[in-house]
Amino acid sequence: MDSRNSNNRQVVDEALNVLGIGLRPFVAERTNQKVDADPSALIRLMLDRWDDAFHANLGYRVKNLLYEIRDIRNDWAHNSRHFGHDETDRALDSMERLLTAIDATHKAMRLKQIKDDRRRERYVGTLSDQPVEGIPSRSNREWRQSEAEWDGFADFLREVRRMSKNTVRSRVSNCKRVAQFEGDLSGHFERDQCRSLLDRLVYTARDQAFGLKANHGIPINGDIRTGSATLKQSVSLYVRYRQYRAD
Repeated sequence: MDSRNSNNRQVVDEALNVLGIGLRPFVAERTNQKVDADPSALIRLMLDRWDDAFHANLGYRVKNLLYEIRDIRNDWAHNSRHFGHDETDRALDSMERLLTAIDATHKAMRLKQIKDDRRRERYVGTLSDQPVEGIPSRSNREWRQSEAEWDGFADFLREVRRMSKNTVRSRVSNCKRVAQFEGDLSGHFERDQCRSLLDRLVYTARDQAFGLKANHGIPINGDIRTGSATLKQSVSLYVRYRQYRAD
């Protein structure tokens, strides 16, 4: 097992513990049962008692989250899934959303803190990334590479997509904002052509109706659904740019 997978498994373990503590009072109150803070047992009980104890207060999206987190926990317990960075982020997102849906705000904030700390370490740099004399830091190297990438993206939007100057500036700015909080888009494209990222940028009318948090970690001022859709559209254009460049 490589060190990154081992570290991510530890993060998932911590998140599951936080989840169990957050779920316990909610499940106990609605089932009138004495329960432990075992996330696996709590999720199983919620699914078993869904119709009579939880359906009225929680929507289908939350039930889907329960199935997803059950699979995450089982794969973690049996070591049957490689928890890379994206898999771990998705696990943290799903658990945070479940806690938010049941109003376990304090525990949801704890998972958000863990997630944000990981993203800062991954994309901004840790102490180990401090520059050595004559060698630029990792963040500076990535920044220069990204600027060249943004220039190529802007040229594609202008010359191939025939977009106006203001539209090009807006689309590039949107993608830079996504990269700031979700990681370098080039890396996302190389992993899965940004499919998992685009999936996280989906925020539906039903999500909005239930007041659920977005799957992504990008702050949006104003309407979350509209803002997420705008970011998703911009990232989709970046994917077309990379595919065009490959062709």
